[in-house]
Parts: sequence; structure tokens; C-alpha cells
Amino acid sequence: MLGKVIIAGLFNFAKMFPIFVGIVLLEELGPTIGLRMSWRVRLRNVGLWGVYIFGGAVLCGVAQPVLDALYIRPLLRNWAFPGGILAALVAGDFAYYWFHRFEHRFLWRWHAVHHSPRELAGVSGYSHPAESLLQTLFWTIPAGILMPNPFGPLVLFLITQSWDQYVHSNTALGLGRWRVLLADNRFHRIHHSLTPEHWNHNFGVMFPWWDMMFGTAWMPGRDEWPEVGVPEYGEIRSVGKFLATPLIRAKRTETSTALPSIVED
Repeated sequence: MLGKVIIAGLFNFAKMFPIFVGIVLLEELGPTIGLRMSWRVRLRNVGLWGVYIFGGAVLCGVAQPVLDALYIRPLLRNWAFPGGILAALVAGDFAYYWFHRFEHRFLWRWHAVHHSPRELAGVSGYSHPAESLLQTLFWTIPAGILMPNPFGPLVLFLITQSWDQYVHSNTALGLGRWRVLLADNRFHRIHHSLTPEHWNHNFGVMFPWWDMMFGTAWMPGRDEWPEVGVPEYGEIRSVGKFLATPLIRAKRTETSTALPSIVED
């Protein structure tokens, strides 16, 4: 059991590593909004990612017998590879939209770990390990039903994780008017905002359609690049605080922030 968990954790981290490298290069070589994240903070965040990945592997390993009993098998096979990937992305993002709203309403103290970084960049998108199990139930299963074999899981992982890194990045390379089709980092930053008017908006990670359909969309203006974080928790700087933070009761308080000047679309 332990050996399988270690192997699964190493494999998942290995898959994430080139994505980390890619987003760091994008932020270092491309134009950014505000200050570039320091290498010290980046390394700390990658370390927290490691805890998130390995902790999630442990929890998912414990729950694996339950998942096996559900006997979830993809409905689409090799012949549906391109369309099947798109179908899985849409289904998974739709399911995650509602799960994400559920987290904010009922599981905020756990999900707040994801919102705690005050420096939001590509490698700041880690979550508490407990979220891995819930994401498996509420995202992997809906997406997995439509996921084509044999390359579907890997392709879907690369697409979703790369986009997740991008929407948390501070690159000035946004999608402009095209963000009505795909959520970009400006759209998602509103979701992490300290500004009360922005709260409970932009839950979709890849597609903004669900927010637009269900009245939670906030399309950012040219000069909207708000400060982010959870003041009640502060910046997480250690593994101990990372794991223990959900045990601390936190509730959002009204916080007004001054928006910095930014690069326009």
C-alpha cells in the first residue's frame, strides 16, 4: 500500500514538473503584471505542491477500493479521441463549477488554503490534500465517464493542469475579448480577489460559460487586477501551517484594496 502511494505520488509530481517549468518560463520571459514571484517563494510553493500531491495520493489510495467498486469505465473509446477529450473537458468543468460553489458555501475552511497565497502566480494553485479526494469524486468521475482510451487520461491531465497553472499566473498575456470562450488569468484572479464585490464570482476554471449561464460571471475591466489572499490565514509558509490551516476557523471580512496599475490587454 505505502509503496503504491509513493509511486503514485512520484508519478503525479513528475507529470506536473514540466508544467511548472513551462509556466515559470512564461512568467520569466513574457510580460508580467506587477512583480515577478521570487525564486524562494516559487520553491516553497513547489514544495507545498509536493505535499498536496503526496497527501492526495494517500487519501485517494485509501478510497481506491470504493472507486473500484463503482466500476467507472469510459463510454468513449479510441475512435472518439479528439471529441471525447473535449466532451470530458466540458463535463468535468461543469461538474467542478458546482463543486467549487459547494466548497465556498460549505467547505470554505478547507478551500481557503487554495485562496491563501498573497502572491498569485502559476505555482500558487496548490490546495489542501483533502481536496484531492473530493476532486476525484466530483471531477474525475464525471470526466472519466466520457474520457476516451488509451491516451485520454494523460492528455486530459496535461490540458487541465497546464490551464490551471495559467489561470493563476501573473502574465500579462491574457485572452482579451476571447475570455468569453476560455477563462484566462484575469478572469480567475477576480475569483481570488480581496475586494468584497468580487466574491462568489468566476468559479469556472477553464470555461466561463457556467458563470455566464448561472449569474456568477464578473468580466474584468482593463484595470481590474485586484489584490488576493485570505487575511485571516495569512501567507502559508510551512508544511505544518499548510496542513493545519483548515482547523483554524476563518471567515471572510470586508477588505478594501487599492488596485495597482497594470498592463492593459
